[in-house]
Order: sequence, then C-alpha cells, then structure tokens
Amino acid sequence: MLRKKWQILYKSTSISNTNYNWIGDLSKNKHKALKFFIIQKQPLNMKKVSLLFAGLFFLLLSINVHAQTKTGADYFAGKWSVLVKGTPDGDRKMFFVLEKKDTALAGVVQDTTGKEISKIDKIDFSGTTATVYFNASGHDVNLEMNKKDEDHLTGSMLGMFDAEGDRVKGTASK
Repeated sequence: MLRKKWQILYKSTSISNTNYNWIGDLSKNKHKALKFFIIQKQPLNMKKVSLLFAGLFFLLLSINVHAQTKTGADYFAGKWSVLVKGTPDGDRKMFFVLEKKDTALAGVVQDTTGKEISKIDKIDFSGTTATVYFNASGHDVNLEMNKKDEDHLTGSMLGMFDAEGDRVKGTASK
C-alpha cells in the first residue's frame, strides 16, 4: 500500500459562516488528524451587512413615501368635473381647472363647452376640504369641496346645493 506523507494540509471549505481548517500529518492516523481540526468563526462580510441594512432602509422609506396621501393644494390641483344638484335652473355641470402656483391654487370655472365662466378669486384649505370662491352672473358664489377618495369629491354650493365631483383624467396637474 502506498503511503503518502502529508506534512501539512491546509484546506478551507466554507460552510455557512464557518471555515474548517485541517492542519497536521494525516498519513499516520486519521484519528490523530482530528486533534488538529480547528474551527474558526469567520466574521460576516461587513460590506454585505451594511448593504443589506441600506437596502431595507430604502425599501421602508419608499413604502412610507408611497403611502402618504395628497392633501390641500396637492390633492385639489387639476381639472374637476362638478355636478351641482337642485339649483333653481336644474342640475348644473361645471369644470374647475385648478393650477398649483407655489403652495396655493389659482384657476378658472368653465361651462361644459370649455368657455370660461369666471376666474377663481380665492381658495381656502382646511384639512381635506377646499372652499372655492368665485363670481358667477354678478353673484359671489362659494363651493365647498370635500375629499371623498383620490379621484372623487363631494360638497355643497352656497351651503344649499349638493355637489359631486370627479377628477378629469388626462389633464396634467401641476
């Protein structure tokens, strides 16, 4: 039988986070070689750990940013189709085109053909409610708009007439 004498054998096999190193003379007796069996814990690669934590941080941050809902001027900016019910002239449909300028909104009121009825004088915000003030046919009018969901609103005109509105898709809101 051919015996090879191994003076030193250093073999590294990575299993999980542990390196097993064999050092010794393995030709004499396998049991004696076991006394040279050394288990050394290999430290985690810090780059991998820091990248893992950075990735988790940005994932949680992006979920949190996405979860925030729009309120105030950000929510009401855009074009809204509003139906006011029960006026003396019957149900009236109007478009409110609201553009964001800095932190406030400005805009116009249009009829169903797109003709401008009035410029908006002022818009007040209170939480998820906006009150739009404008002049129509020589009368000062206000429309209270309450956020229902992302693309719908409810409210009242002059505190007497119920209103429902839908965001008009396909228009850019600033």
